[in-house]
Amino acid sequence: MGQRVGVWPPDKRGSVQPHDIACLIAVLLERRGAFKELEQPSGRSAIYQLRQARNAWAHFDPLDEADVRRVATAGATVLRLIGAAAATSAVEAVCAPKDPMPAPSGHRRARSLAFRATQWE
Repeated sequence: MGQRVGVWPPDKRGSVQPHDIACLIAVLLERRGAFKELEQPSGRSAIYQLRQARNAWAHFDPLDEADVRRVATAGATVLRLIGAAAATSAVEAVCAPKDPMPAPSGHRRARSLAFRATQWE
């Protein structure tokens, strides 16, 4: 991706800011043809999720843990599609759930140890 920075089009002010996430997302959206890997529906969807999350962050909208995981997964998708395997594995490590999902406790059968043994193991 480093070799692609030199061919990115300048913004309205005449410069490219490769460390500004808003600029990077705009380039990915405007120049998707240069990134053939991102033409897949999963790539486009991931870029739009990144843009939505960046805008939410920039306008101080609250982000919960599910939002952060969703954005990290979208970022990992984009990285995987453009061939940045090392960065993808680092982001996926952040996305991995830390605790297994607990069994639901509100249902009568879910409280039964025999039922839980068959369903959750």
